[in-house]
Amino acid sequence: MNTTGLVVLHGNRLELLQEAVVHWMRQHPLDPLTEEVILVNSIGAAEWTKASLAEALGICAATRAELPGRFLWRLYRKILGSTVAERSPLDRQTLVWRLMKLALQDTLPAPLEAIDHLLRVKDPEARYGFACEVADLFDQYQNYRSHWLADWIQGRNQLTTARGEKLPVPANQVWQPALWRCLWQDLSPAEQGFTLPVLHQQVLERLQRNGKIVGLPPRIVVFGVSTLPHSTLQILDALAHHCQVLVALLNPCRFHWSDIVEGRELWQAVRRRQPWRHHHDFSMTAFEDMHVHAHPLLAAWGRQGRDFMRQLDAYEPSVPDTTALPRIDLFDEHTPHTLLEEVQCAIRELLPLAEHPLNVVPATDRSLVFHRAHSPLREVQVLQDQLLDLLTQASPALQPRQIVVMIPALEDYVPFIEAVFDRYESGDPRFIPYEIALSRPRLSNPLVHALKWLLALDRHRITASEIRSLLEVPALAQHFELDANGVSKLSQWAEASGIRWGLDDLHRTSLELGACGDQNTWHFGLERLWLGYANGSSGPFDGIEPYPHLSGLEAMTLGSLARFIETLKETWETLLIPAPPAVWVERGRHLLDNWFDGTNELENLSLGQLHEALSDWLTLCQETGFADPIPLSLFRRSWFDTLEEPKESGRFLSGGVTFCTLLPLRSLPFEVICLLGMNLEAFPRRSAARPHDLMQWPGMPRPGDRARQEDDRALMLDTLLAARRVLSISWCGRDPRDDSERPPSVLVAQLRDYLARGWRPDESHGYPDLLAQQTRDHPLQPFSRRYFEENQPFHTYAEEWRRVFDPDLSREPLPSLTPQDLPKTLSLERLGRFLRNPIRFYLESVLNTHFEETLTPPDEEMFDTSGLARHEWIDALITPPFHPRESRELETRLQRLRRAGQLPLAEMGQAVMTELRDTVTPMLETWGSLQERYPHRCDKYPVHLSFGAHDLRDWLEGIRKGSDMKPAAWVELHASRVLEKNGRDLQLHKLLPVWLRHLVASATGHVLDCHLVAQDTLLTLRPPVPEEARAVLSTLVELWQEGHRRPLPMALKSALTLVRSDDLDKAAQTYEGTDHLPAEKDRYQERIYPTFACLNRTGEFETLARSLVPPLWSWAKNAVVTPLASPHE
Repeated sequence: MNTTGLVVLHGNRLELLQEAVVHWMRQHPLDPLTEEVILVNSIGAAEWTKASLAEALGICAATRAELPGRFLWRLYRKILGSTVAERSPLDRQTLVWRLMKLALQDTLPAPLEAIDHLLRVKDPEARYGFACEVADLFDQYQNYRSHWLADWIQGRNQLTTARGEKLPVPANQVWQPALWRCLWQDLSPAEQGFTLPVLHQQVLERLQRNGKIVGLPPRIVVFGVSTLPHSTLQILDALAHHCQVLVALLNPCRFHWSDIVEGRELWQAVRRRQPWRHHHDFSMTAFEDMHVHAHPLLAAWGRQGRDFMRQLDAYEPSVPDTTALPRIDLFDEHTPHTLLEEVQCAIRELLPLAEHPLNVVPATDRSLVFHRAHSPLREVQVLQDQLLDLLTQASPALQPRQIVVMIPALEDYVPFIEAVFDRYESGDPRFIPYEIALSRPRLSNPLVHALKWLLALDRHRITASEIRSLLEVPALAQHFELDANGVSKLSQWAEASGIRWGLDDLHRTSLELGACGDQNTWHFGLERLWLGYANGSSGPFDGIEPYPHLSGLEAMTLGSLARFIETLKETWETLLIPAPPAVWVERGRHLLDNWFDGTNELENLSLGQLHEALSDWLTLCQETGFADPIPLSLFRRSWFDTLEEPKESGRFLSGGVTFCTLLPLRSLPFEVICLLGMNLEAFPRRSAARPHDLMQWPGMPRPGDRARQEDDRALMLDTLLAARRVLSISWCGRDPRDDSERPPSVLVAQLRDYLARGWRPDESHGYPDLLAQQTRDHPLQPFSRRYFEENQPFHTYAEEWRRVFDPDLSREPLPSLTPQDLPKTLSLERLGRFLRNPIRFYLESVLNTHFEETLTPPDEEMFDTSGLARHEWIDALITPPFHPRESRELETRLQRLRRAGQLPLAEMGQAVMTELRDTVTPMLETWGSLQERYPHRCDKYPVHLSFGAHDLRDWLEGIRKGSDMKPAAWVELHASRVLEKNGRDLQLHKLLPVWLRHLVASATGHVLDCHLVAQDTLLTLRPPVPEEARAVLSTLVELWQEGHRRPLPMALKSALTLVRSDDLDKAAQTYEGTDHLPAEKDRYQERIYPTFACLNRTGEFETLARSLVPPLWSWAKNAVVTPLASPHE
């Protein structure tokens, strides 16, 4: 094919442009084995282009679809020779490390003193951040202001405006030309010739000569590209003299519309390609009157597209006479039938709002809809139901590959997408195949998070919960030969052996917490575990208290933990030492090899990407000559910055529903396009303030300059025009706490405002306006009753919730439970557990249902010296009891607690030991005096009471004999407090086990007083009458039998409150809690009886309370309370 020239095709549908390009290719086929070159704006567009060519031509071979930037660099190497490097020595990534290298120089030129505090800041991460910012600026200048850089190299500190004016660089920004000259002078002469502006000028000059250039492609197709830098257009125009350049441009409007967008005066000298609408010259209309003549969305969102089209119009196209293209302007003539089509048609015809016919939109028209949800998860759940509707009801039939879901913050939605769409297996009719297309490596998997944690060891306290989370990463657990049971066991050992945080005392010293010592560190806990494994409970050795609960079969698990901690300590010590990039890369590879073994495809892919990122970063440093030592923090950021660089690879069109951001598939036609996460703060994206960006200074912006917000406006316009059947837009439009309304993205609000002013609702359905008709406000929960009621616009395919609300299904009997035989034998412990919480007893013992959460290992050293911790300490000190005359025994037990790491650190621990000594001593002295009063100990006594078919069997302990060798009293030592805070009333719920034993003792003929020594008092309790005791026990056993059949509405503390106060309101406060009183109800009680009203709905709670509590109350109310003596008295 010998045709040369530049042809620009305009069309509002990509399918029409594709047909024209295919027609041209058929009419002018390339020679065999000659490569077809197609430039596209994304990898997704490349996939779509190849697929459409294969469908139209039967095969797509020898076709290179690539991004314009990669094509240009390949062209530079083709024309100037292979000596040109594969990348510019001053591209963005290399600029960063050249700037880092420059910052380490002993002296800087005088103009750079203004940024000395930024370029040479002590914090390496801050220095790196500033280098990245400047690299972004200079990279932008190379693409859009290369003539500025050429002037700066020549020593001219000036800026050339779009009108050709030359202005001096502002005084506070003179450092920019000086810094660019420093970077330029640091390059070798060969490298200076390989910079982008120089290469561009050399190639442009070669192409503008008339000589033949070997190796150029015979045809270049620019397909669907929405914007190109001016330098790229210059190259394409020069290439048009040597080959055919075909530009297929998406133009939303058939008429000349550039003048309706701000900035039109910059294009007045450029010829007009398209006709005026109704022969009206918009350039003569004031902007304040433009709304009468222009389309509002095109005026608001079309600036980027306008600039690109006017840039193309600036070039005089050379269309050969031999062209067989059917036409140059390809705009569809389709008559609209839906709201979406009418909106697209209005843009195509440049129809202003004043000329809209205000058509009525039928209530059944769901081509352009809005969904408001309460959270990202609800958005995805609503989307799934919406897609199932479309896939099952659309006509003609819809395929999953014809649907794309675009999300601005895609990575934030990935967990919700996987959670919702992975619920159904491929055999389920509700299964929807899908693919999540990320433009950069997936960094949200556990392996990468674990690596990030390891690379921040210099900041971590290395707590017990952090280590547990680390060990739960499959690739890491696989490397250290640990399964789920092993990880759970290690977590239990860590808690039991007193491990809280810190590797050892040296690690704590590095965090400036060396005063805490070695107690509660991993080194401390491992020594306890190893000593316990070796010697059992044989006593302390060298100040180490053994943890005795280890068996020989657990050696492998303990060895894995030891190897893990040893590797962690080696890693920590290594990473603290600054090193050059080459050493850091070796450390990084060593880290990956010594910590992870991939267990699945995703983990193996992540490991491969991490190794590749290390190689890329090392290459950057070598190319720039950077070899200075850097700390861990800078290596960590550099590694992951390199990893997160977008790759020109990925899978966007897999045959299922595609989830992606708005950029990869922009402009590509899909039958259904769904936009999720269109929140006010998410879209358009907000660019951070860049005070050093000279392109944004007054008078400096030019047509074609890139701006993130303008990019997003263009993306919104492209998306609106690319949907063929349905465009669905969703955002978190309701607050999950109070259901208040949240605004959508400004662009969505503009679209909604345009629709409300240009169309009317279907009044026969009672909608007040079009937005109410086209918008769905979804319930907070997926199991809301509104999904299953009649005359509601909502429905769901989650059949799991239907049984709750469907009257027909709810009448179906639930599957009956397999009857269980009641145990014949009952113990006091089991009876007490039932009486304390009958609901929990039923769920756990009968239904085998457990609601306990996995307890997170404690991470903080002990500070709270009250409550459960204090109870456990006192219990350890008094069990088994000993005579206070054994003065060393108490100190021995206190030291055992300290060696076990159960007490606070340092001086606080000494203070707690003193306080415990003062608390336990009077308890032991009181207990000792009772021992002297009743000097002889009875053997434990077996209990056997029969109540019908059930036997109560247990043992009675603690009975003492007097000097006459007859049972005289029952003595117990308790670690609890039994008095209320007022010091008078008893905490009866704590006396329940004592009461049950006292009942059994009396019922078996041991009518004895009970002396209970507690933390706060000596309690003397009179024995119940034997006949009454047996009757009460019989009632309790009957209640226990009933508790096996159903969860009894009983809560002990609430029942005690009711009987004491005779006030249901106070009982309700006890059950549900107040601002100053914790609730009695636990997760079990809340599951069955969530409120006190539910608990006492039938009045059974009150009945049970008044039958159970009075015997306990009458037994305890006559107790004699004797204060314990102070140890100092």
